[in-house]
Amino acid sequence: MKRSFYSILVCVMFAFNLQATQDPTELENYAGFKVYLDSLNRLSDTMILGKGAENRIKASYAYLGYLETALNAFPDLVYPFDSLRNISVLGDENTKFRIFTWELLFAPNKYRHLGIIHYHTKKKEPIVKVLNDFSDNIRNPQDTVAGINQWYGCFYYKILRKRRKGEFKYYMFGWDMNDGKSYKKVIDVLTFVDDKPIFGAKDFHFTDYNEVRTRFILEYDKHASTTMNYDEDMKLIVFDHMAPIGKSQSGKDDKDILIPDGSYHAFKWKRGKWIFIEKLFHFKLKDGEAPIGR
Repeated sequence: MKRSFYSILVCVMFAFNLQATQDPTELENYAGFKVYLDSLNRLSDTMILGKGAENRIKASYAYLGYLETALNAFPDLVYPFDSLRNISVLGDENTKFRIFTWELLFAPNKYRHLGIIHYHTKKKEPIVKVLNDFSDNIRNPQDTVAGINQWYGCFYYKILRKRRKGEFKYYMFGWDMNDGKSYKKVIDVLTFVDDKPIFGAKDFHFTDYNEVRTRFILEYDKHASTTMNYDEDMKLIVFDHMAPIGKSQSGKDDKDILIPDGSYHAFKWKRGKWIFIEKLFHFKLKDGEAPIGR
């Protein structure tokens, strides 16, 4: 007979209490903690791959509640949770925070992102907060700054930390399946203001166009392979130059749908800002080639 959600949770809480003075990286070998990890992975398989929207929705929100409760019960930031499947788990190098994100297909070609941020205040107090995906309701997403209740939801794949005037900023590289026909790549900005996470900052400067953005979003046809990442060798954020195709390969009748044309733009970090570089290379790369460092 399968254990109920609450009986598993009691087992986990008991395990945490017993192991409070143990090395958290060894907890996965303890029976109660392993039950917790296994249960999360079973839920994650259903929430991502399950048949039927109702099953995926139930599993996803059960996962959210289960993870939130467990993080509150075990507030240390040491354990990496790298055995969890189907979700993104990223953290800061100095363990200031950790963030969990995943996507939910809740209707045909309709996606929602869920997430939890787990961080320490300046007084070293642990905080666990659920992120609310508000992206469908944001009119100008590249011109907004908001807290956890108006999060621009996406699946994060990289964090880049920068320091300016003694404060850290975290550039969050994310992926959004959008409407299932076009995808988006996103660079958001995470800061902590009065011990509260804030998303968005006026850090992306397009000086030739007299434009400043609070986050950077690149939308493209789902069939296109698109680069947007930080190149360690060049010390630049590199991303594809996009060209309109009139009508997407997915059949989306929208002239704004874009695909890479083989050339690249970039952002360069200068005095606490990302400055747009119009043309990274003075030639187009051939099919199959990639920028330096990729």
